[in-house]
Amino acid sequence: MRPPAPAIEHRDDHCVVAVHGLLDITKQSELDDVLTTARQEDKDLIVDMSDVTFMDTRCMAVLIRHWKRQTTRGHRLILVGATYKTIRALWITGLDQHIPHTDTLDQALRSLADPA
Repeated sequence: MRPPAPAIEHRDDHCVVAVHGLLDITKQSELDDVLTTARQEDKDLIVDMSDVTFMDTRCMAVLIRHWKRQTTRGHRLILVGATYKTIRALWITGLDQHIPHTDTLDQALRSLADPA
């Protein structure tokens, strides 16, 4: 059974993009497209990775590129539910110290509510 396509949802004036399953070269363009669409709404962005089972470095590069674009525009991007197994490249490179991540969507929403 194929995982659902990424979806954009609006929560508390933020865009939440839920991604699922295996994120590899076959999903790279789809991930880039949905994040580009979400960023066009000029809001902070939450990427819910709770249902991601694997992410390759190509899709990781897509996330990093969109995180950089968000911060350049004065917005934030937060990863939710990202585990070491799915995004270990962030930990290995130290980018986990720069790209915000939380365990739950509620934690991310609370974090974005804080203007700091």
